[in-house]
Amino acid sequence: GNKLDLQQRLLQWTHDQHKRRVLERNALRMSTAHPLHDAIDQALHSNSNAARSSDSFDSYLSSSFDAFSSASAAAAAADPSVSTSRREQQKKQASTSPPSTLSKEGSDSDSVDTIEPLINRRKALLRSKQFSFSKNKKGVLGFDIGSDTTQDDSLINTDDEDEEEEEYDELFMLPTKDYLSGLTKTFHDSKSVPSVESQNTETEDVDVMNNYELKELYLEAKYADQKGDAHSARMLLEKLHRVTPNDTRVIRRLARLEMQENNFHRGREILQTGLRLLPNDAYLLHGLGQLERKCGNLNKARDYFKEAIQASPKIPNPYHALGTLEHSQGNIRAATTVLRMGLKQCPSNHRLHHALGDLYREAKMLDMAEKAYLRGLKCLDMESSSTGRPLNWSRSFFYTAMSYLSYDRDDKTAARKWLQKSINLVNKKMHSQGWLGLAQLEESEGNIDSARKTYLEGLNFYEKYRGIKKVRASSRSMLGGRYRGQVRPAKLGDKWLSVYESFARLEERYGDYASANNVYSRAATAFPNNWNILFSWSQLQRKHGRFNDRSRTLLELACGRAGRSDSEPYRLYAEFEMSMGNYNRARSILFLGAQSYSESSDGSLNNDKFARLYHTWAICEWHLMNLDRAEVLFDHSLRLTEAGISGSKTRALIFLSIARFLFHARQEYSLAQHCVSLSLTEDTRLETSWLLWSKLANVMGNDKLSQACKNEIEKLKGANAKQDKPLSSVSHQSINQLLRRAPWQHKIINMSNQDSWYEANKFPDNFHTAKNLP
Repeated sequence: GNKLDLQQRLLQWTHDQHKRRVLERNALRMSTAHPLHDAIDQALHSNSNAARSSDSFDSYLSSSFDAFSSASAAAAAADPSVSTSRREQQKKQASTSPPSTLSKEGSDSDSVDTIEPLINRRKALLRSKQFSFSKNKKGVLGFDIGSDTTQDDSLINTDDEDEEEEEYDELFMLPTKDYLSGLTKTFHDSKSVPSVESQNTETEDVDVMNNYELKELYLEAKYADQKGDAHSARMLLEKLHRVTPNDTRVIRRLARLEMQENNFHRGREILQTGLRLLPNDAYLLHGLGQLERKCGNLNKARDYFKEAIQASPKIPNPYHALGTLEHSQGNIRAATTVLRMGLKQCPSNHRLHHALGDLYREAKMLDMAEKAYLRGLKCLDMESSSTGRPLNWSRSFFYTAMSYLSYDRDDKTAARKWLQKSINLVNKKMHSQGWLGLAQLEESEGNIDSARKTYLEGLNFYEKYRGIKKVRASSRSMLGGRYRGQVRPAKLGDKWLSVYESFARLEERYGDYASANNVYSRAATAFPNNWNILFSWSQLQRKHGRFNDRSRTLLELACGRAGRSDSEPYRLYAEFEMSMGNYNRARSILFLGAQSYSESSDGSLNNDKFARLYHTWAICEWHLMNLDRAEVLFDHSLRLTEAGISGSKTRALIFLSIARFLFHARQEYSLAQHCVSLSLTEDTRLETSWLLWSKLANVMGNDKLSQACKNEIEKLKGANAKQDKPLSSVSHQSINQLLRRAPWQHKIINMSNQDSWYEANKFPDNFHTAKNLP
């Protein structure tokens, strides 16, 4: 029927029920022979048949009070000698009078002055926040679709930094104008039939659902997502999205599902489509910012976070995301400003206090860091007391941060206690950051056996929880997909891969091949779709030299896992083949990678990773003496770099490669000199560019210019000698390893041993390259 008519009928029924509860609750305190009963009956029957407006519930309720007042006044006029304080006499008279008739002789009744204070007090209690109103997640029709009284938050292994669910204050009070307008909008926006696309793919009928059905459907999709059942979660969310296309939480969860499977282009498409329906929606803008950040497009992520803040200044998530982004990039002042702005708007958000405390701790302002952490814990206590949930998962991150603080104060014992406390706080000990911190702390102190024991204990808990303790992967079994169906999928936001990677690094450094190979096998079993762990495993095989076939198999698997979503594994596989002298095979791999990635939506965008693939392909063609094709590929690589300062380092290295190509392969010295000058325009700290320019000037007979270039090299070497690793010469990835990390990180990870992607290329000219390349 008519949706507007249905809405009015629902509101009318809601008002009737609420008014009945209010009046009947007060009626229980009175005798059955009391004017209140007649007032209730009169109000119900007189208003149920009459047309009533829906301007406000207070005006409607006041009509009931007027009816009751008139009844009380009539009773008082019939017997004015009766006092309102004689309740005992009233009860005796009520026992002798008919239950549904007012006795005009000797009956006593409370006037409206006796009832109104009770109802006014109820209203005052509701208006004041003496009741504990829970913080719930609002979905369609304003209902709480995110609460779950049976699920333990500690079993949902998500990083505190990746909490992206929107939270709202849901006050269960009388209907307000905002609520009613939102209700009207949802009724008119809901679709009663599936879209054309869904009709072509499904035959299932999608009817309009009531609030309970929508809630159950969303919870079912949410739990499927958390359990790792991506197929079921996607199917349920798509069905829900067809019914409620304006629910941003459904849109964002659909996008995160795609991002989990490295389908960033599809996730971006979902979010952008939602943003066209809901322009300036802060949650969708924040989701796009998180996606671009994971893709490495930091400038785009920064812009999206700023737009989200401008759209809704009261939402804390964009402040936290932008602040941590600036912090990880070394922009301390900008990060501090953003976080303080966020706390000014959202003073009770614990994650903002945590991020600000991290800033203070790394600046060695330990007392201020402790105050920030304690304020965050206090906010958690207040939220826990109001919602009735323990919030132990969020609390465990604060305990981990307190361990960092204790370590900075040179109190190793307290640091261990805080880490152990963070582990024990979470049910089934699923706090990966606690296990990782405790093991790395022991490693940094030289306690290798204790660190190994900690890693094993933590991974045993995790693998037992996921049911993969007795399953071990090998390159052959993974190639056939033998164990993929036997492993329970990882939950949304699972961070245990970092524990496996750190354990494998420890075994490579202090253990032997067998122990490191076992850790990589366990990691590949737990995360079979992650190509990075397969590449690291192949590097272990290559390092020991006797297992080149196994290394090649693992690299093939890595390319298969990446598919169209990433070009990096193809480039790394090709570089492996080039190092073995298999240039034709490397060219085939590079062609396949370029073809696969070009078919994705991201393939048409400027991307440094894609530019590196074409750069490697150009070097491969140079080895095969296909000089014209190499020159075209160098040019294509240059056009794929990101614009602005974010792509300057990549452009500088590509210009350097072009200059080397023109110098050694083409002998076009003037053009080579032009390219090397463009390289130095992008980055003046490249010693290799100055060295090449010196050689070019020498060949062209310009000894003065050659000597000037050599002087610049000496200046750079002197500057590098004064400081171990200048922050300005560190890449974005290396800065991430320096900032927002545990204070013992620098003791266990040697950044100087990490080769540049440029140094990994084997050039035909055998030209000397400096060691300060990004």
